[in-house]
Amino acid sequence: MKKSVWVSILMIISLAWFSTAFGATETIRLHYVPSLYAAPLFVAEEKGFFNELGIKLDMKPITAVTESVPLLSAGQIDVATGGYGAGIFSAINDGIDIRIVAPMGVAPKDRCANPLIVRKASGIKSVKELKGKKVACAGMLVGGSGFQLVQILEEHGLSGNDVILNNLRFPDQIVAITQGAVDAAMSSEPYATKLVRDGVATVIACTKPGTSVTGLLYSGKLMKERPDVAKNFMVALMKGFREIQGEKFFTPENLKIFTKYTKVAPEVIKEMANNDWDPNLTIGSGTLLEQQAMYMRYGSLKYTKPLKPEQFIDDSYVRHALSVLGSYKAK
Repeated sequence: MKKSVWVSILMIISLAWFSTAFGATETIRLHYVPSLYAAPLFVAEEKGFFNELGIKLDMKPITAVTESVPLLSAGQIDVATGGYGAGIFSAINDGIDIRIVAPMGVAPKDRCANPLIVRKASGIKSVKELKGKKVACAGMLVGGSGFQLVQILEEHGLSGNDVILNNLRFPDQIVAITQGAVDAAMSSEPYATKLVRDGVATVIACTKPGTSVTGLLYSGKLMKERPDVAKNFMVALMKGFREIQGEKFFTPENLKIFTKYTKVAPEVIKEMANNDWDPNLTIGSGTLLEQQAMYMRYGSLKYTKPLKPEQFIDDSYVRHALSVLGSYKAK
């Protein structure tokens, strides 16, 4: 047999082995909110990290992760990412087989990401002056923004009941603040930067550093029926996290990727107060417990016995990724 034929046969065998070993035909159906909190996911997809491990992403943008919970429960999608809210805890308490498996954006120490802003013309100078005022908050006290707002209010001697909440999505808050329909807003980027830059609003408080209200959920079906795919997904995602550390976040290639998914211009992204992204994907169980407690305190959750972290968190996939990639060390 000619040498060229043997080479062809060996190549076919090698490709077949690679496909089997890395599940080259495995598709992950994923829902995401098209915001910069998910920057590591976007980078991992565009730089081929999922493809390297035999995973094809079927990605669909959504408004809020809670709308994906029924689909996760039914096994119609595999992964969803977005903001944590009362609905996640409630679903798990009701026996829905989903788990929080990784964090996304984390409030930084040196920047004011997700700030509480006030309308400049309102004359409000402090958080305490918000008592009795109208505050825009996406999801109100059942969402992640509500948790961040209550953290700030309670730190200044107020509660979520001391303000008049208006349930407005982040883009809609721009019009409400500009026209004076609300006095303040628990904002997000790039909207906060735009309002401050335009002279319409000022920042009076920042989200507590280390707070994370966004993350990644796996379906029970994915975890039980395709555990190796779930593990490989996390390896690829962790590589995405590590591609945006420090100044690497602002490389032209990354900025182009962010703009593709979020529709935010690169020059605006450079100006924004962005989150941090933990390269070791440490899940903030303490913050999640605080969040659950807040939802229970304000009646957003109806159960009375708090869930334990092991009931809503599964960090085994992050631990697997760390065993493959090692702990991150800044260069």
